[in-house]
Amino acid sequence: MSCWYTAAGEALKKIQDRVTCEICAETFRDPRLLECLHVYCRKCLDDLIINPIALVCPSCRQTTHLNAPGATSLLPAFHIHTLLRFRNAVEKVAGEDSGSVRCEKCMRDAAAAFCLSCWQYVCGECTEIHKLWSELASHELISLSNLHDNSLEFLPYLRRKAPLCLAHENRELGVYCESCEKLVCVKCLSCQRHRGHTYGLVADAFESQRSVIEREARTLKSHLAEVDEAMLRFAPRMNEISDQRAELEDHIRKTIRELHADLELKRLEFLAQLRQLAQQKLRTVGAQRRDAEAVRANLERTLAFANQYLRAGREKDIVAVSAMVTKYSDEILADVNVNSFVPLERADIVFRSSGLADACAPCTAVRTTCVSPSHCRIVVADSGPKHLKVVTLGDTATFEVAIKDESDEEFIEPVEITATLAVQGIVAECTMEKTGLGHYRIRCLPKITGRGILNVCVSARPVGGCPVPIVVRNPSQKVGEPVMVVCGLKLPHGIASTSQANMLIVEKGLSKVSIFTAFGTRIKTFGSFGSAPGQFNDPDGITVDGSDNILVVDSGNHRVQKFTAEGEFITTVGTKGDGPLQFNLPTNIKIHPQTGNMYICDQYNHRVQIVKDDFSFVGSFGKEGNQEGDLLYPTDLAFDSSGCVHVVDSRNERVQVFTRSGRYLGQYRDKGTAGSLLPYSICIDTSRDRVYVGEYTHCISIFTSLGRFVGSFGKRGTGPGDFDSPCKVAMHTGLIFVSDCSNGRVQIFFNANV
Repeated sequence: MSCWYTAAGEALKKIQDRVTCEICAETFRDPRLLECLHVYCRKCLDDLIINPIALVCPSCRQTTHLNAPGATSLLPAFHIHTLLRFRNAVEKVAGEDSGSVRCEKCMRDAAAAFCLSCWQYVCGECTEIHKLWSELASHELISLSNLHDNSLEFLPYLRRKAPLCLAHENRELGVYCESCEKLVCVKCLSCQRHRGHTYGLVADAFESQRSVIEREARTLKSHLAEVDEAMLRFAPRMNEISDQRAELEDHIRKTIRELHADLELKRLEFLAQLRQLAQQKLRTVGAQRRDAEAVRANLERTLAFANQYLRAGREKDIVAVSAMVTKYSDEILADVNVNSFVPLERADIVFRSSGLADACAPCTAVRTTCVSPSHCRIVVADSGPKHLKVVTLGDTATFEVAIKDESDEEFIEPVEITATLAVQGIVAECTMEKTGLGHYRIRCLPKITGRGILNVCVSARPVGGCPVPIVVRNPSQKVGEPVMVVCGLKLPHGIASTSQANMLIVEKGLSKVSIFTAFGTRIKTFGSFGSAPGQFNDPDGITVDGSDNILVVDSGNHRVQKFTAEGEFITTVGTKGDGPLQFNLPTNIKIHPQTGNMYICDQYNHRVQIVKDDFSFVGSFGKEGNQEGDLLYPTDLAFDSSGCVHVVDSRNERVQVFTRSGRYLGQYRDKGTAGSLLPYSICIDTSRDRVYVGEYTHCISIFTSLGRFVGSFGKRGTGPGDFDSPCKVAMHTGLIFVSDCSNGRVQIFFNANV
């Protein structure tokens, strides 16, 4: 390889850089294209595959879904195949023995030129024949010296060489399969997997697919410019913070030098506080900048890929990658929000030098030594403020307490602080450890199983966030053994939990939403029967957004309503119909944990609609039918750890799995000897990889996220753990909540390992 590098110079070296695999650092062998538009050798990709249905790109960590085991199912990188052939052609005349290259037409005389249309070397006599024959008159011929010195200039002509089918003896890919959205050869059409598909000539699809890529390129270029403009804000802000830190360091040193030598330790403390605060701000703004750089890199790389195909791609190449470019562009543009690239931190650090207790802090106020319990906060470790804490008998429950002054800004020491944990009326042993100024760690060891509460008091009064509800479980307790039941409900359906661990239960029989404490005490209800704002007609699903706003599926009124955490009406979306943001008896709503978009089961329109948090339409997927990707009365959905959507396809008796944009991935329905799956509701515990499916057969079936049946619990009845129409199932704080509809109750179970 070194001989043609030396002779052909930098131009051919650039071609070689394009045809070198980043994994094995060798020339591509059977290059394959990932959904993120990166290219690697097929064998290198086969070595990376762990999950048989997905492959993670080693460069950008994006997931590419596989239609069949192995990298063979991935689209061949046609542009790399073309570059390899062109490099090999130029390499023949790049060495010292280039004069030995023979004419590939007559095989007698030395080659004098290269035909970019025939991809063959020709002698002088054959060159004249090219000029005389009408069939060859339009061919592009270049001399060997021009090919040697200006090889990169001829790359646009490479589009004239048709891509070849790798599955059928290098036949030309001359047909576009509209059903598969890819190029195939004539022989491919006779294969089983293409029978019944719609297809046509590449020329018929070329213009429409070219316009698609051009539109995506314009959109990418526009967003790239916006991100470039937004990134200009970060460097000045970081410099401003750094300059301010330097100025304040000088000010601190000057102030401390005027004091007595005994204050030297205080000077060091101030500097440490300043550095910590400034570094925290720089880390925050720096992390924003890195996020923006990553978004920009994705936009720039995708734009370059689109431009490469628009500039040098063949018609068939453009048709082949159009759907992939559009899909990946949609995914990265979904993450582009220029408004989020405003620096979160301000250069607002000040230093107060009026006393020994002064410190570096933003927007400081006058300190007082008065302690009010309302300014103390308790935090449940690994759970959040006032969340239900689940503890296994024999384990230690841990809590953190923070105590502040009246200004709610500085941590101080209380005069008296106590902690008490009582489970079923039995007081548990509690110890308290000081972890810092105004910070304490409380450890409790429950003695019995059951429900309990933790109270932390300052000056004999409870601090903010108390009492904390606790459930102590038996380590031998199994799935299917309820730990708590909320009774006295009228046809309970949708279940959700707030950030304060309160339960929200839709009572369909009363056309109301009831709010309960973590221990099942009713706090309030809101709603009534009707069609006015804030009223319900056959309400069904419910969820809570990141601001604790409540979203209720008002099924009979064909809409979704939004309320505050206190139940005050905010807004609504939807009317009856089959257009965007129109519904026909919707059943449930869930919020995607990564994008924040809302996914709504539009039951009688046989689809799932995707809506942003401002109720603007994003898209939809599914149509009436029983084929792969079709839906028939979808009733519920949930998201797994990779962000894929599991949809309950109730009348088709299956659960289907889609990407977050709605592309079909697979399905599961097999329960082995346990019978057929008759699903109605679903939830997923991503921490344990368990999918819980409520069935019409009055039980909860358990699967892995890949669809492997694990087990089930429950049967028809009225006793503990029995069900009569488990119409909704939900997960929260390690517990499984099941709406036992016809029994008028909600049962709560531990999510134990199965």
